Amino acid sequence: MSVDAEGYGFPEHQRTLARLIEDIRILSPAGVERAAQGWDRHARLHGLQAIHDAEKAAIHAIEKAN
Repeated sequence: MSVDAEGYGFPEHQRTLARLIEDIRILSPAGVERAAQGWDRHARLHGLQAIHDAEKAAIHAIEKAN
């Protein structure tokens, strides 16, 4: 188990989680909120199936990159 500067732990084999944590730290709270609002708007316009399709595509891309 690895621990980051704030004491959060994550399994060493989950490199993608570590990258996500680093990416989130770069965004300001307002940036995180804008990203969340964008996904909410996307879901309202295209329905939840579009969100699920995007999640599957993202997971596939992450797994392929590893």
